[in-house]
Amino acid sequence: MSSADHPAKRPRLADDDSNIPTPAISRSQEFWFNDGSVILQVENTQFRVAQSLLAMHSSVFRDMFTIPLPPEEPLVEGCPVVVLSGDKAVDWSHLLRAVYPSRCDFFSPDKKDIHAFAAVFRLSKKYDFTVFRRECLQCFKAEFPTTLEEYDDSPNKHQWKWTLSTSDLLSILCINLARELGIFSVLPVAFYQLNWSSVLDWDIVEVSQTARLSPTDERLFLRSQLRLLRLQSSTTMKWLSPQESTIPQELCEQRDICIHALENIAKQRREDLEMEAFVLDDWNTSWGEKLCSLCKMTAKSTFAEGRRQIFRQLPSIYELPDWEVLKKMDFE
Repeated sequence: MSSADHPAKRPRLADDDSNIPTPAISRSQEFWFNDGSVILQVENTQFRVAQSLLAMHSSVFRDMFTIPLPPEEPLVEGCPVVVLSGDKAVDWSHLLRAVYPSRCDFFSPDKKDIHAFAAVFRLSKKYDFTVFRRECLQCFKAEFPTTLEEYDDSPNKHQWKWTLSTSDLLSILCINLARELGIFSVLPVAFYQLNWSSVLDWDIVEVSQTARLSPTDERLFLRSQLRLLRLQSSTTMKWLSPQESTIPQELCEQRDICIHALENIAKQRREDLEMEAFVLDDWNTSWGEKLCSLCKMTAKSTFAEGRRQIFRQLPSIYELPDWEVLKKMDFE
């Protein structure tokens, strides 16, 4: 088995007659501990850390360290060297900051670096750092809920504050991460929270090479936006349609005023929603200002039922299986 999946044995650092790193290899300034008992080599960087700490967090390393060293195994300063192919040194720096925290706040709701979070999530899955993987999974799923109740309960629609200038960039990075790690249940809300203009804005690519959807997901997103735009008139904004005959209500005492109010709201909505479909937004209190209490109650009830209907359909809108199937598909 290659280290791209799980490292099955201790790879050798160099030929048998060499016990020191080559000049191209550098030691991590942050994670080179003199009392460390194993050296991890990732790309051209070496980390000297404690076997016991890795084994405590990771079943992969725990199993690896039970394999006896061959008699001819080369050592560096008395430590075996494990070469981790396919990994990035910067990702391991992020993971080791969680393993060796200067403060115990990596999973607190303070501002987070999405790249650091992704690195810890990625490596904790690959090497089965069970606690970190579960924490990352819990935080990831809280960010993109699978029920409307959880979505509405999320403070400002986000559990975490991220060190990113835009929520669109966060959504793009999280969609790509979810695809990579197999966390499918977060995709519907992550796609929904992404704005149409950001997918078409080439400038966002300058922020990060990873800050762009795959061509397949770009096309999926654009198709789904058109579906959402079409669905509004029959769900959340159904009460605006004259064909529905729900407003004005039969007992409405100001029919002309309520009809005129509906016409103005419909006109404003057409102007606002040429490109975007915010079907899960909260009720706009200004919509009911000129409606009578009975018509406003009917409009709000129709709007609320439309939101529930849209959320139930959200996975299929983005060409995904339903919520229950998505949750079963998640890598845990």
